[in-house]
Amino acid sequence: MGKVYNLAVVPGDFIGKEVVEEEMKVLKIIAEQFGFAFKVTLYPHGGEYYIKTGELLSDSTLAELRGHDAIVFGAVGHPELQKGEVEKGILLKIRFGLDQYINLRPSKLYAGVDAPIRKIHPGLPDDYEITVVREGVGGLYKGIGSYDGVVARQEMNYTNAEVERILRYAYELARDKGQELILGFKSNVLEYVSAQQWQPMFEKMGKKIYPEVLAKYAHIDALNGPMLINSIPQESFVIVTGNMFGDVITDLTASLFGGMGVGASACINPYGTSMFEPIHGSSPKDYGKGTVSPVAAILSGVLMLKNLGEEKAAKKLELSVVNVLKQGKIPDFTINSGVPTKQQTQYIMEEIKKRTQ
Repeated sequence: MGKVYNLAVVPGDFIGKEVVEEEMKVLKIIAEQFGFAFKVTLYPHGGEYYIKTGELLSDSTLAELRGHDAIVFGAVGHPELQKGEVEKGILLKIRFGLDQYINLRPSKLYAGVDAPIRKIHPGLPDDYEITVVREGVGGLYKGIGSYDGVVARQEMNYTNAEVERILRYAYELARDKGQELILGFKSNVLEYVSAQQWQPMFEKMGKKIYPEVLAKYAHIDALNGPMLINSIPQESFVIVTGNMFGDVITDLTASLFGGMGVGASACINPYGTSMFEPIHGSSPKDYGKGTVSPVAAILSGVLMLKNLGEEKAAKKLELSVVNVLKQGKIPDFTINSGVPTKQQTQYIMEEIKKRTQ
């Protein structure tokens, strides 16, 4: 047996539990084929656990998570709790506490998936991809602000160091992919954060450090609507943006490319512990039906394997998913796909077993 990776597994609530269970089955098989293994520590934290114990995520648990090679995360959220309470207390605490400043969210076209963007732009190839690099620990989500009962304020706060490191990652990703890089922000309104900080830093970095990368700025509202709908580039490209804007645009790109059931994401700290999760929520209404799609969670596992340096295993897992999709076995990528969850996993596992390395 080769390397053993220490995984912290946090299934969370409702369908988070269901999709992570399937993801772990697939990861176990792919690890066996490529000669490595996972040592799994299961963490029960989520809304249900909070209701039972009164604990969201303690500092000691956060410290434990920091000691793992990676975190597999499902989804958190519970209808009996105040909206956002468990998300902020667990998910955001992990992201901020472990300084996972890169939120990577790729959206890719797959043969066999009925993606709405195909109807808008029928000429796009099956491997067409928009990769969003979202800054993950700054901006409005820092929680700097106040409310006195009459006036509320929320600060979009970024240090130059926070902006510099996410821009550098985005430039290097676009360079390695050979793709255009677009900064999506709002310089015509956000005078300080966008017009005086993000955009000038983006342009200066491109000219001085990454002149080989084709790069441009676009207003985020134009990027979110007219560009994606009416004038999308014909070649795959990378978007870099701030925390809140990235949160919004990635839900849109996921929907255009097939639905939340195919949206994978990675919360990355290049020098620490990273976390991998589907972008969908806990969806209590779909829990227990046995038809939620595990594909987003499994594709998040692909991102994890890449991050761990298991490139061959990641490639084989993604190709196995792609081949299942090409056959039309999982045609619907809304969260509740209509195809039995365990059957979807079985299709993928069968493909893994029969595909040669």
